Order: sequence, then structure tokens, then C-alpha cells
Amino acid sequence: MLSDYFNARRETFPSGTGSYATKFPSRGDFEPPAGVFLVVEGENLAGEPADVGCGGIRRIAPGRYEVKHLWLNPSTRGRGFGHLLLDELERRALLFGARELVLDTNDSLLAAGALYKAHGYLEIEPYNDNPNANLWLRKVLTEPRRMIQMFPDYPVGPLWERTHPNYQMEPENYDLPHDLAEGLREWNDRWSKVLSVREVGPSRDRWITDGQKLADQLRDIVGEFADVEYTP
Repeated sequence: MLSDYFNARRETFPSGTGSYATKFPSRGDFEPPAGVFLVVEGENLAGEPADVGCGGIRRIAPGRYEVKHLWLNPSTRGRGFGHLLLDELERRALLFGARELVLDTNDSLLAAGALYKAHGYLEIEPYNDNPNANLWLRKVLTEPRRMIQMFPDYPVGPLWERTHPNYQMEPENYDLPHDLAEGLREWNDRWSKVLSVREVGPSRDRWITDGQKLADQLRDIVGEFADVEYTP
């Protein structure tokens, strides 16, 4: 995939600015938590499964990560893949502890420039001597508001958080009062013992109502940093 990226960059590199300099990165630069490299899966022009894009981030200083080799096959463009890929790279960077993302690019890459502008990247002074670049950008990262999902999954638990590396969470992760933590576990157990066959009637109605009360209590406690989605 990187070979495709470099070939495409070489073919479209502006004339009159010299030749495109190719430098393959070190694999270790993109191994977590130092970085990550993602490949976009899609279809080729024949409709067959194929890798159609790539992009990575790598740590270049404490709290600072760099976006590298973001590229999509021209056949995929206009379908939002670039936004999805950059969104995911930014999410991974936050999980690695990044406070900012930087990148270098060339102002002849109009589609890439529009993508970065839409994501809030701003021009900065050069931070490297990449001969292929004439534009350097930066974005300060902010933690997205967290979303705690409350739904039963016996015997695992009732709390989930998709943006957290562990995904499945325990009440103790949120320092909840003992009564609320036990109430969440009891509510989860009731689903497995009474409602796992999705029976209808008063028992199920009481379980849904009790869950709503627990969700309201949870919102009161975590509301400063997270929303709560209740999905019985």
C-alpha cells in the first residue's frame, strides 16, 4: 500500500520543484503506543475486495504525533473515506496520549488541503526539512465528550464506553456510590434471570422503569464529563 502511495505522489508531484523524494518509514514508528498505521479496505474498479487507502500517525515528541502517508485510491474519493480515516487517526492519537497532531503536505494537493482544513488544521512554521513539503499544519486535540452506554449483557456487565480501550466498564471505573453500583449489577442480573427470553408484561415494565431511574442517577454523577445512553 505504501508503494502505491509513493507512486501516486511521484506521478502528481509538481513539475519545477525537483523530484519527489521517497523515504519508507521504519515499522517501529507505527507500532502502538508510538504510532499506528491503518489500511482502508474497500473494492477495486472491478468490484472485488481490495485495499484502497492508508494513513498513519507516529510520535515525534512527548504529546505530539504526526500524520503520515494519508492516501486514498482516486476511485474511492468523494465517498467520505478521507474524513473517516482522519477521524480514526485522531481518535487513536488521543488514546496514545497526544495533545496535538502535526503534518506536512504540499499545497498542490488540493483535496488533502481541503480535508485538513475541514478538520481544523491550521498553518504553522515548518517543523522539519521534508523536501516534498511546502505547507505545515497543526491541530490541537481535545477529548471528545464521553458516552457511557447502559444496557445489559449478562454475565459481563451493564456499562459500556466505546471510546475507552477496554470498552466494557465496571461501576468502580466511575467511582460510583456503593448503592448505585450494586443497583446496576442487580438490574443486569435481573435481565438474565427474568427477561433474557424477552418476556413482556409487568416484570419487564418494572425492569425498564428501574433501569431509567438508575440511568438518571448515573447521569447526575458523571454528567460533568459524560453522557449516558440508556438502551434496555
